[in-house]
Amino acid sequence: MGIDSAPLQLTAWSSEFETKPYLALDGHAELWTTKAGIFLSQGSNPTRLTMVEQYLEQLTQLLLSLIKALDPASVAVYAGDCMRHPLNAHALWFSNRAAILDRLALIALLWRDGYPVWKLKPLAQPE
Repeated sequence: MGIDSAPLQLTAWSSEFETKPYLALDGHAELWTTKAGIFLSQGSNPTRLTMVEQYLEQLTQLLLSLIKALDPASVAVYAGDCMRHPLNAHALWFSNRAAILDRLALIALLWRDGYPVWKLKPLAQPE
């Protein structure tokens, strides 16, 4: 693996995966990298910016290929180690209006009740 490469890992599970306690937030798959630096531009070096653009295009194409192959209801993209709820997503993709309504219902639940499994207080409560 070269200096400008990063391993990617894809993990997926079916909706019958009973031991996944966070399914409502985590979904059915995750794609992550242990080295995100190649997706960041560091300064205004034109060669580096071109490489970052190419990496992001390749990652986007990979995500679109996975969406086409797996036909998920929705996809959320997160950066960093954050609470995985829709308000923290850097990008969201939905297959249809029903999937959007499902996410809005989840946001309403998180707002009103929080998510006890993750020890997340209701979002409506001030910090």
